Amino acid sequence: MRRDEHSQIESAGQDSFLDVTTNIVGILIVLVMVVGMRAQNPIVASGAAGASTADSKAPTKDELESMAKTAAAVEYETNRIAEEAEAVDREIAGRSAEREELATMIAAAEKQIADQRAKLGSANQEDFDLRRQINESHAIVDRDEAYLNEIKSEKPAVQEVRHYPTPISRTVIGHEVHFQLLGGRVTYVPIDDFIDDVRANLRGSAGDLVNIADKVGVVGPRNGFEFRYTMDVVTDRGHVVGIRTREFQVVPVGIQQGETVQKALGQRSEFRTALTPHSPRDTTVTLWVYPDSFDAYRQLKEELHNIGYATAGRPLPNGVLIGGSDHGTKSSAQ
Repeated sequence: MRRDEHSQIESAGQDSFLDVTTNIVGILIVLVMVVGMRAQNPIVASGAAGASTADSKAPTKDELESMAKTAAAVEYETNRIAEEAEAVDREIAGRSAEREELATMIAAAEKQIADQRAKLGSANQEDFDLRRQINESHAIVDRDEAYLNEIKSEKPAVQEVRHYPTPISRTVIGHEVHFQLLGGRVTYVPIDDFIDDVRANLRGSAGDLVNIADKVGVVGPRNGFEFRYTMDVVTDRGHVVGIRTREFQVVPVGIQQGETVQKALGQRSEFRTALTPHSPRDTTVTLWVYPDSFDAYRQLKEELHNIGYATAGRPLPNGVLIGGSDHGTKSSAQ
């Protein structure tokens, strides 16, 4: 019995020894493999480093200086930001201290008021509260009075209202000078010159007055216009006593020149040149206005009023020509 136990113990000891030996051998194998891998890696790494060194070029002097400048700039900017952060922290600390000081002063004032109020009787407390409300009301009134005085001291904006001394229009009797306002441009219409041309044409046919009736004529062009007219005879008891222009139209020809309102209001404009021979005392300026030029009409009318001319406005629909007839109406001037 004892022999069997001894054999079992000896067998167990041999098994343990074999297990330990096996484990040591396994560990040695692992160590050998690790050492072999580490021995290969430096060789590969050194070969790769040598290849990269051979392939790449060393940085030039300019590149080194540029990198040095960049590093210095980054360092300077970092220091500047750090200084600004410190300044902000100091400002925050100062403001916090001021706020705490104000809070302490307010608390002390409130405590002083409470202590004074606590020392008073009920009647005196009501009087104290009433006086406090009165003082607060006076402060509000003083503030509002100061604001009201500030408002009163401000001068209101002056709005200019333009008016004319003779707003009632009157029928034009006498000499007229005509201008067309189209597309925001001002063009002189020489109707007086056209009438002189018509009279010159009629002198050549004065001996045949009977055939003048319904005669259609054209004169011009002048300043970009033609003057088309229809003549008629004037009879008295069956006898021809004269001739007259029954109707006329001013027809644009070619490209209308004219000038802008800004240029017309200048000192050496065609507009002022056309006005120069005519005295404001006995001349009315008639402005034939199309729908796109009413703003130009207002500006010219104001300038004509300033220099003393009476002004007559004749609105025209788009496409309608400047014209007149013995059945038409006379201009009304202001």
